[in-house]
Amino acid sequence: MITTPNTDSFSAKIMGKKWLHYNNEHLNYFNIKSMRELSKRTGFKIIKYGNLLKTMRLEYVYFQMKEHNRKFLSNFIKNINNAPLISKIDFPIFSGDFYLILKKI
Repeated sequence: MITTPNTDSFSAKIMGKKWLHYNNEHLNYFNIKSMRELSKRTGFKIIKYGNLLKTMRLEYVYFQMKEHNRKFLSNFIKNINNAPLISKIDFPIFSGDFYLILKKI
């Protein structure tokens, strides 16, 4: 099993060059097309893949959007998060990661 940021994800498209996963921590970036090619070259077959959910509070999402200069999104999330009950909820969010289950062929 592999998990990796997906350059074709919705969050990558929204954030563009300021996507949270574009940082020094990642040496390479992948999407399903590149993972298919890599698995083929290394003798593996992708059996299953899908988006990975992370659970987080809107306060964290707001902080990330603010840090990456996404003013419209950060202000929108900040306003939603001001509701007393909303600020205490952990939301399942597709952050842009995906998983792959591979089999050696």
